[in-house]
Amino acid sequence: MKTTLRTKIVLTILGIFLITATVHAQKQTQSQQAPIVSEDYVVELSDTKPAPVPITDLDPSLRNRLPDLSINALSYSSNQAKRFVMINQAIYKEGEDLGNGIVVEKIKRSTVILSFEGNQFTLRPL
Repeated sequence: MKTTLRTKIVLTILGIFLITATVHAQKQTQSQQAPIVSEDYVVELSDTKPAPVPITDLDPSLRNRLPDLSINALSYSSNQAKRFVMINQAIYKEGEDLGNGIVVEKIKRSTVILSFEGNQFTLRPL
């Protein structure tokens, strides 16, 4: 069987294409990352405290002692030092006291965990 030069060139190009496609597919498979899980739903097993509840689910006797709280802005960063939340027009970082015994425990991507008299609760932007 006689192969022409044109056929050899086509077969060579086809071979290069197949090798390139295979290498690209392998690289793409290797670079796939695990799915991102929102830290809003991560539970720390070492934490012995009950999970924070939404502010609306607090016991009414406790809820009635809290002032009206509203998130005006929330800025989350993987760098903890850059996180802040604006509640009732004042800016706070993690660990800071809002007054009246309310403390910003943790700032997450879409919620803030606050504590009051040993009870943790979550507050979300409106």
